[in-house]
Amino acid sequence: MSIEKATSNVMMVTYGKRAHKIHNNPRLHKIYDVVSNFVHVSQPGNFLADAFPILRTLPDCFASWRARAREMHAWEMELWGGFLDEHKKSVMKGDTSRDCFVSAYLRSREEGGHGEAPGLGITEDGWMRDKMLTYTAATILEAGSDTVSSAAQSFVLMMLNHPAVLAKAREEIDAVVGGGRLPNFEDQDHLPYIVACIKETLRRHSPIIMGIPHRSDQDEVYKDYLIPKESTVIGNMWAIHMDPVQYPNPAVFNPDRFYKAGSPTPWGSGPDMQDRDQCVMSPRSKHTH
Repeated sequence: MSIEKATSNVMMVTYGKRAHKIHNNPRLHKIYDVVSNFVHVSQPGNFLADAFPILRTLPDCFASWRARAREMHAWEMELWGGFLDEHKKSVMKGDTSRDCFVSAYLRSREEGGHGEAPGLGITEDGWMRDKMLTYTAATILEAGSDTVSSAAQSFVLMMLNHPAVLAKAREEIDAVVGGGRLPNFEDQDHLPYIVACIKETLRRHSPIIMGIPHRSDQDEVYKDYLIPKESTVIGNMWAIHMDPVQYPNPAVFNPDRFYKAGSPTPWGSGPDMQDRDQCVMSPRSKHTH
């Protein structure tokens, strides 16, 4: 799957529309420009103010990076805010055909008493206001473009190299979904082996090998090594996924690691650590840099 098609799929999930034109599509290519810029500016060390917080107190005339950040924000919001505004206008015109994340959230927010919620942050009862919703949807698009493409290619590669796994997965799809439609989210609990195949693909060939940089909010001692407060810590996801204690024979593609016949395969994610298969920055994880 090409990155353009992956972006189109993520657009469908997020905003209920596809990118029908790949070449000479300014908005599609601006997404990639925004993602590239985000990767660049988020790299540790690119801005001294990240390493030396005292620099953030400087006035604008001595902080050119702040003016640049405001320009980048306006540039991003022209794209992300435009997507949300267009979607809200379509919904107001009665277009209810778009079954997607933004539509579902706007409906739920309206039912919660907030048909309109402009501004930043969240409402007093916890609903995202428009700007936060804009960036939440943008995060799905940013994070889901190249990673979806990479993960889909790895999944196809694993299936082609493991015909017995492919046959078992196909048998489950045929039994649950049949040949007349595509799977949907309601089928997920009835496709435990498919979910296990996806999880094993993401373990064996993760789209990224390192976690997102974190900052320690207090001094920590890990195996007699002091991690000072406000240090940048990056989880080594590849080492976690290839840990022979957690995953015996880690180089082997084996969906049965996650599969339990007769019960749904959990994704192993969420806010509660006990529900996760592995936590990049938790005491259960041995591999950090």
